[in-house]
Parts: sequence; structure tokens; C-alpha cells
Amino acid sequence: MNKSTEWLIEHYRTIGSTGAGTVCGENPYMSRREYWQIMRAAHEGRVVETALNDDMRRGILTEPLHLQLLDQATGKEVVQHDQDEFIYNPAYPWAHTLPDGWIDWEGKTVPVQLKCPRARNWNRLRLEGIKGFWLLGCQHSIAITDSEMEYFSVLNPETMQLLHYPVERDDELIVQLMDIERHFFDLVRKGEEPEDDTDKPELPEINGEMVTLDTEEAKEAAAALREARQLRKDADDLEKLAKDRVKRLMGNAYVAQLPGIRAYQIQMPGRVTLDKKAMERDGIDISKYEKQGKPYITFRVYETED
Repeated sequence: MNKSTEWLIEHYRTIGSTGAGTVCGENPYMSRREYWQIMRAAHEGRVVETALNDDMRRGILTEPLHLQLLDQATGKEVVQHDQDEFIYNPAYPWAHTLPDGWIDWEGKTVPVQLKCPRARNWNRLRLEGIKGFWLLGCQHSIAITDSEMEYFSVLNPETMQLLHYPVERDDELIVQLMDIERHFFDLVRKGEEPEDDTDKPELPEINGEMVTLDTEEAKEAAAALREARQLRKDADDLEKLAKDRVKRLMGNAYVAQLPGIRAYQIQMPGRVTLDKKAMERDGIDISKYEKQGKPYITFRVYETED
């Protein structure tokens, strides 16, 4: 996706649908401060180079197929929107939107949002429904296009399955969102950086020699570890969501048979532990029963800014 400098400046001079979630601190891939820096550069006539990452590339490459699948699923033609035609609304001079397309829905032409996230995020949407970052983007687009809804479609890149449904207008949320966007835009114009929304980890003190590894192999190893940690976290989160959903379906039942699984809710007795403080109060010297293990090396990883 090679865009001209002029297009990029126009795109980042005002807040778009993706930016809506970012300025609210809901973007897992970009902080408010990073987005502010990009917008500030656009206001100065500059472009901050951003790499075309795998997520963006996947969305671009799958869009023609996504449109075809959505046509088949809805029985309605989805008309692509020209991505050089920015849509503005005089009520919100700090914002724009670029819908992926338009669809006639219940007698009205409404914007279409196409997403092709990683499979784990597709499953999160299936379990939780649209919320957070993507919901804010939809409400932003609805506000700028002055529509009653936006049609939201998500493609699973592994199974080619679609989740698709209309997202209704939420006037109360739009009022709150536009107020946040207006305030953020004022900070951009004034050159005042916003507070960041990401917590930086406190790293342990360095006790000993630290080596710096910056080879290609080191970069690949670090990237693989970061991705593996994120995959595990996402899998744990998805499993918890799925378990909570099964529990809600079961209610107070002891056991339930679902397609492919059987779930039990078993009341267990509390664990028996030693009350060390009570033992000390009774005059028992706990140290007599403590056992020293062999020395060992721990391996801990903390993500840092490059």
C-alpha cells in the first residue's frame, strides 16, 4: 500500500476510525503518545514513516475475497469506497473516516467496515462481541457519516469464516468519544503531548555485566519469544472467556454435556495449610524445619523500548 506524502498528511491531520480507539487508549498496537507524534508531524507537513506490518498487509491482500464472501453471506452487493475520498463532517472538524465500502441495509445506505485480524482476535470477537477498540471505530464512522449504523464484518484468515452484523448507533457513546477526540486534537494543535496510556515495566537493577546482542539472530530470537509470550497470553485469555461462557450456560448444574465436551462444576473442600504466624506465637521455631535448596539461575524476560 504505497500512499503519497499528500495522502498520508491528510490522513493524519485529523482523527480517523482507527485513531478513535487509539486516542481513547484502547489500541493494543499504538499508544496515545505515538499517535500524537504522527499527527503532530502531519500538522507540520511531515510524515512519520510507519512500516507496513503483517496485520495491515493481511487486511489489504484479503479485502477482495472478503468483499466477495460478504456479498454471498448477505445476498447484497457491497460497493467499495474510494480510499482517496476522505469523508468529513462539519460538526466534527477534527475527524474524518474512510469506510471500506457501502451496503444497502433495510432501505438505507450505510458504511461497511472490513477487518481481517489474527485468528485469536477473531475468536475473541466471536466470544465477546464487538467492544473496545473496534466498537469505538464503528461509532466514529457512524458519527462522521451521520448514519444509523455501520455494517461490521470480520474475516477469519485461517477458516475463511465471517462474523458480520450491523452495529447500531450509540449517541451517548458518540458524545463521549467526540469530546475525547476534540480534546486530543487540541493537544496536537497546541503541540502539547498527552499522557501516555501504557504502563512501563520497572526493570530489576543490573547486578553484574550486561551484554548487548544486536545481530540478526538475536533480533529473530527476541521477536520469536515476544510473539510466543503474546500467543500464550491470548490463548489463556480466550480459554477463560470460553470457560466463563460455558459456566453461564450451565447455571447451577453439576455436569453438562456440550458438543464435544463435558463440563463439571464440583464443590471442593478448602486446602489445608500451616499457619506459620500461629506456630511462632505458640513458641515453635519454624527455622528448624526449613530446608535450603540448591542454588539455581532464574530466566526472566522484560519487554523494553528498543
